[in-house]
Amino acid sequence: MRRLVRLLVACALTTSLGGCYQLASARHAAAQQAIQRELAANNRVKAEVLLTILALEEYAVDHGGVYPPSDGLVADLSERYLPDGMMPANPWVPPGLRQGNAVGVNALLAAAGKQPTPVGTALGAGKTADSSQFDALTFGAVIYDYEPRSQNYVIYGIGRRGDQAVVSYVWTNAKP
Repeated sequence: MRRLVRLLVACALTTSLGGCYQLASARHAAAQQAIQRELAANNRVKAEVLLTILALEEYAVDHGGVYPPSDGLVADLSERYLPDGMMPANPWVPPGLRQGNAVGVNALLAAAGKQPTPVGTALGAGKTADSSQFDALTFGAVIYDYEPRSQNYVIYGIGRRGDQAVVSYVWTNAKP
């Protein structure tokens, strides 16, 4: 709001007030559209994680209640359990580029069996994938960890807030 007021004041000193209002309104509308595009993309990541959770559960049904190992998310699910045999599409990469590797939790994210890292947690400067090899700071990455002794898993969807990678969705099958 302060930026809008400053813009109006600066504009009023140099042009007509009507022109200032139009300029400020256009900039505000553009900022709102950018926020809505980012929100839509983050919601798309949630949908991708939900598709992956369905695939995990189908896999477990077919394998006696056992989930794939942490490093097997992509390899074990791709062929039979994921649509098109690939990880879901990512809203921040060119069409056709999909996550091709399993991304495990790191020091920024809680592992399976622990209290999950909350939605909205900033992880650091994010990046757009330029290959199928994603990591925990790649916008749109799906991150999975499985603890075989307890049969607990946690799955994260990495979203975007400005230039920061953030947890946009988290799910665990652990009982509270």
